[in-house]
Amino acid sequence: QSRMVRLVRCQQRKTHGGQTMNPTVCQYMTAGLADCIPAGERGLWFVKKLTLKSGGFFPSGKFCGPGLYTVLLRLTNATLMKGGETVMADNPHELRTHLNAAMKARGSVLVTGLGLACVARMLQRNPRVEKITIIEREQHVIDLVWPHTSHDRIELIHAEAEQYLQKTNRKWYCASHDVWTDEDKDEGHLQLKHIRLMARCIGKVPRQGAWALPRRHSRAFNDVAKSRTK
Repeated sequence: QSRMVRLVRCQQRKTHGGQTMNPTVCQYMTAGLADCIPAGERGLWFVKKLTLKSGGFFPSGKFCGPGLYTVLLRLTNATLMKGGETVMADNPHELRTHLNAAMKARGSVLVTGLGLACVARMLQRNPRVEKITIIEREQHVIDLVWPHTSHDRIELIHAEAEQYLQKTNRKWYCASHDVWTDEDKDEGHLQLKHIRLMARCIGKVPRQGAWALPRRHSRAFNDVAKSRTK
């Protein structure tokens, strides 16, 4: 938690009576930390603990302050000599990309991609969220992460998200997409996958977004969803 205190400016929002109104930004960010996920490996998937004594750069190019970080990696043909491709990390830059969705969510929430369960823990911090449905296709990721994750309000579905959404008639209030694509299997660019997932969710989810997808694209899908409900 100390590294979040150093990296995040936290302002405690309170009522006039001195009672806390809502979890602060710092509390959401702290909830997203993956300290509870131990290092391990399953197949081509790895969870590693990365200690930065004086700060350093992540593969994304973002500088992070000193601290202990948790990283989910996947070995691919292109990264065999580099220790694997970083799929998710609990550094502040990545957690901030999920912050807005986690704080604004309510009701029933769909999450595609388990990752390090950072998004799930941030959503659990939100008292307005009633149920979280997570779709994860990789059994090895489930084996590494799920046993060490709080199951409070969470339903985990082992399936390929796009195929599941094509078949289901279920609906959610909002959705957050953060999956990984395997270039070794020619699955295409990550954001093309996210766009297909959002297209599958039209009529099922009125509000949705995806990791690193420009907001204008998310707004376009949400506008289409709104027009279909009128």
